[in-house]
Amino acid sequence: MKIYTLVGMSEAQQAAAPRQKRLQNEEREAQSAQRGDQVSVSSAGKLSAIAMRSALDAPDVRTAKVQSLQHDIQAGTYRIDSEEIAQKLLEADLELYS
Repeated sequence: MKIYTLVGMSEAQQAAAPRQKRLQNEEREAQSAQRGDQVSVSSAGKLSAIAMRSALDAPDVRTAKVQSLQHDIQAGTYRIDSEEIAQKLLEADLELYS
């Protein structure tokens, strides 16, 4: 039986209203928890994972490059291009600070 005052709800109903809302919220949260969480990965994230896997699978030493350099050094034909080294250092520096 509901007893209304002239203004609307009785004091007992007004006191029970926050509790009912809290119970409804708890019930909604329990239902959403039962559905489980979902995770989705963007295509950029998938590409990043593939790149990381490829980098980790790659050998630490490029054997063919090392053998080529060893041969050039032993033959006396290896030349250091200081301008190229300076250019690469500047490019790396600009990339870091821009």
